[in-house]
Amino acid sequence: MSSTSSLPPSPASNPPAFIYKIVPESEWKATYEKDGIYRGSELDKKDGFMHASTLDSLARTLELYFSNEKGVILVQIKLDDLQKNGEVRWDWVESRQTYFPHYMNMEFGVRQQHIQNMAKLQWDEDNKKHVLPEWVQ
Repeated sequence: MSSTSSLPPSPASNPPAFIYKIVPESEWKATYEKDGIYRGSELDKKDGFMHASTLDSLARTLELYFSNEKGVILVQIKLDDLQKNGEVRWDWVESRQTYFPHYMNMEFGVRQQHIQNMAKLQWDEDNKKHVLPEWVQ
């Protein structure tokens, strides 16, 4: 799809209950576990917003960007609660042919009140991929 008018409707009009943030375990320990606030990765800081995934894009995001990371934390974020502290913008990503949620208030960050669930993902050595927890929905 090459023009904005031919894009599918944005999820902003009917948003999901949860979005997902994938964080290397070492980064999570150095930030959230240290002070209770996660303000994004180096890529997030460079881009000026916190990258997140929807349920539909989660497995592919893990495969594309985290296949070499065995220690990964998955954070299930309550979208309504997050939006109380900053805008979540839905941006079309042409290369993935879908919309992605981008949290704009990195200074406030993700805090306990935004988190529904979090877990270190298990690594399936046979299939060379992360195993999503049952609560991912």
